[in-house]
Amino acid sequence: YEIRPRDWSSDVCSSDLTYNSTLNKTVLTNYDETGAVDLVTEFAANLKNRLVADSSSATGSAEAIFSNGSYTLPANQLAKKVVRVRGLILVTGQNSTDTHTFQVRLGGLTGTSIYTSGALNLAANGKFAFSLDITIRVAGASGKIAASGIAMLGTTAATIYLAETSKDLTSNLVLCVTHSASSASASNTCVLKDFNVEVV
Repeated sequence: YEIRPRDWSSDVCSSDLTYNSTLNKTVLTNYDETGAVDLVTEFAANLKNRLVADSSSATGSAEAIFSNGSYTLPANQLAKKVVRVRGLILVTGQNSTDTHTFQVRLGGLTGTSIYTSGALNLAANGKFAFSLDITIRVAGASGKIAASGIAMLGTTAATIYLAETSKDLTSNLVLCVTHSASSASASNTCVLKDFNVEVV
């Protein structure tokens, strides 16, 4: 073996690590060209969510967030970034001619509807999937967002499109997937099988 000299200045040491309270973990601090901490890059490099377990079944008629179907985006940290959201919902049961409606919202149940599926009449084991990009065009109290993507119902595709919309981005916002049914029935059941969020 040959031992060669190297530049140790490029190694990571404890001073390069910082605790991120929003992410609740220690992360590698990023620096801009002047050496200053670049918090936007730090958030963008670490912002991601992976569904590790199926949600519980949704059965009610009122709109509700799937049990594992939410992720909090940090305030004022994602200007000019793109947040990619992907999900898959499996309908495990449907009562007669009742319908299911699925939505992706930014800001919780009362927040902006990024996409709504409309009323869907799905047989048991029917699948609904979506992949969309939310562009944070402007941050701050007068923030602006836009979104586009695709939704799939079986083999039928639909375009997802949200024109530029004003959104106050000065506080943390819950990105979520919701379900509602045309009537309350224990037979109307569906499960969120996949819910991934990341900055791209």
